[in-house]
Amino acid sequence: MFGLDSEKRSSATWKLALVGGVFALTACQEVNTADETVRDDAGNIVEEGDVGVFAMQVGDCYADDATGLIESLPAVPCAEPHDLEVFALFELPAGPYPGGDAVDAAANDGCLERFPGYVGTEYADSVYYFSFLSPTEDGWNAIDDREIVCVLTTDASGPDTGTGRNSGI
Repeated sequence: MFGLDSEKRSSATWKLALVGGVFALTACQEVNTADETVRDDAGNIVEEGDVGVFAMQVGDCYADDATGLIESLPAVPCAEPHDLEVFALFELPAGPYPGGDAVDAAANDGCLERFPGYVGTEYADSVYYFSFLSPTEDGWNAIDDREIVCVLTTDASGPDTGTGRNSGI
């Protein structure tokens, strides 16, 4: 949304990221690395298909705003209507599970830090919001899942088309 000042934008980010942490707690006991899409030589999705949470790549677009525990999402070319676009992937440090609040805070901070490098503008000045997929305690302990998947989203007015990469908006 346009017109949010930095303080309000920051609050909106935290709310959205917390929602994201709840909606997108990744993986169960199995590691889903399936990628049923067709990709071009640059790795861009050119034909839709499901992608496992451990096969997601920066630049992937997904036509689903899933909730709860997820193992995969339906990926589409970014030129088609979509709800989410992966803009960063990073790992949290090894060690005992720090708790959901600590994971959410680290995911929020890490995604916020990586946002301008992908979109081309500061978060406070952007039309995009972000959310993230984060590991559950079970995934952390059973399969050593530490990955955070940062995703762009727009407001609730409907799916996006095109990419946010280097858009500057």
